[in-house]
Amino acid sequence: MSEITLRAGKYEATFRPDAAMLCASFRHRGDEYVAWPRTLDDFRAGRATAIPLVHPWANRLASDSYRAVGVDVSLASLTLPRDPNGLLIHGNLFAVPFEVQQANDTRVVAHLDYGAHADKLRAFPFPHTVTVDARLHPTRGLNIVTQINPTSDRAVPISFGWHPFVKLPAAPRAEWELRWPACEHVEVDDHLIPTGKRTPQPAQRCAPSTSPPASATHSAPRKPARNSRMPPRPRKPLPGNPRSPCSRPASHSNRQEPDPSGRRNHPGIRDRGPWSRAPPRRGTRAKTMPAHHRRHRENRLEGRHRTQNGQHPSRLQTPKVRGVAG
Repeated sequence: MSEITLRAGKYEATFRPDAAMLCASFRHRGDEYVAWPRTLDDFRAGRATAIPLVHPWANRLASDSYRAVGVDVSLASLTLPRDPNGLLIHGNLFAVPFEVQQANDTRVVAHLDYGAHADKLRAFPFPHTVTVDARLHPTRGLNIVTQINPTSDRAVPISFGWHPFVKLPAAPRAEWELRWPACEHVEVDDHLIPTGKRTPQPAQRCAPSTSPPASATHSAPRKPARNSRMPPRPRKPLPGNPRSPCSRPASHSNRQEPDPSGRRNHPGIRDRGPWSRAPPRRGTRAKTMPAHHRRHRENRLEGRHRTQNGQHPSRLQTPKVRGVAG
């Protein structure tokens, strides 16, 4: 089989048994999460892409030879994948076909007899079989179990792994959030070869720093909700005029520019500084006065316009002129 597609709930996964059980696609609600930085032909030539099984070793070898379980192996004369520094990397499967043992809508089981390939035993002389069991669950998603079974009396060193190339279709990479459980940090050198030093590392969560700085989140003035019982924030006086109750910024439309002579532009007001607010218009304040204060104020205004005979101008009556009979 060239492709096997599993479906469960809103998940969908596609495997390629003809290409070393490569996971070629993984979808959720129609969105693709597998990236293809290289083509299938590149993968057959030994370069990783999509979600491949890298075997019998993952990552890099420090040299063209190694020793494992008492066996010395030389790789100098073999054609194997190498990284830009010339180090051997990611095993020698080269998209070898797997034999499908079981397949249905939610599960596929494939098998590879590694010991049956003499060319591969030259790089890894430990006969064994590889079984890949991939299951798709409607709520838990994709689960892949890889099992290695020796087929001879010689023990088999384990150093394989899966190498996922993934993407998030709905968000740019700068907005990704990474979380991983408690583990060990493996120290590597400049060529990404482990030095042997391991450090315990706690569980961590790495989120993008898209939130505004702390100074910006606390400097904005608070606004009480409508019908809130919270008392209003007291207004601060403007510079140069501590008696002014106005707290509007200087860029407000009612701002009055200072006079070069040092006096206020508005006539009839004492000099309280260049940012003093103009007095309220007559009649505006009276609308908010208590009734007895408003009557007192009206009486005062009425007294200013009384005539000499003590009557208000609106109460004066024009004297009638009577004609004289001739």
